[in-house]
Amino acid sequence: MPPRLPQCDDHSPGNEFALASLASQTASQFDDHLDSDQRSNWKTMKKMLENLTTAVQYGSLDVALVEESLSRMAAEDVLVFLIHSQNAGIIIRKFVEQYEFESFEVSPASASVMDIVEDPTFRQELARFLSKMDQEDLDSAAITRKAGSDVIEERDTAHPRYITELLTGILRGIGREANVLRIQKRVRDDVLWNDARLPWRRSPLWLIIRVALQTSLCRKEKNDLYKTLSSS
Repeated sequence: MPPRLPQCDDHSPGNEFALASLASQTASQFDDHLDSDQRSNWKTMKKMLENLTTAVQYGSLDVALVEESLSRMAAEDVLVFLIHSQNAGIIIRKFVEQYEFESFEVSPASASVMDIVEDPTFRQELARFLSKMDQEDLDSAAITRKAGSDVIEERDTAHPRYITELLTGILRGIGREANVLRIQKRVRDDVLWNDARLPWRRSPLWLIIRVALQTSLCRKEKNDLYKTLSSS
């Protein structure tokens, strides 16, 4: 029988770091099974997972780290971040003449920005925004009525509007809409809850990793690499 799933929330910075580290280590080991042409394309994925591992090790996004990651992007590089409190993921891709931003809900929209990302001021403000959104609940959580009062429902997931709508709208206003690859994934989410304050939910970080890998490899017509990795 498969392992019994937890009946309460087990999300923690330590668990996220362990998951991201495992994904990064697996990607490095997978590299040994590729030919030289495949290895060249896979290098971008390894770098993406290494950056993600560094980003999650502190529990919340560090402004300086995000800004530095943006400034060091080379053509074809990919960055992916989990914006915890907004229940959203964001993927940033750099091309020769433009950047593309993709955002999505992580627990059961796309936009791009032109080379304004080369402006250090823009990178600084974007880094601050993402870090702030990662830590602040705002009004994203559901509201329920208990004992005659409206209270925040901690057990529900947040609405990702501040990333998928607000940030995407801002980016669309200063850039232009891109025709990005859209996929559907069977997340097989669960809400397991037995004598606990918060229920157990499947890791949004794991969904972030899989979406970033699949959408990046499909762009290079290397979806066979993703299928091989996910089945290995």
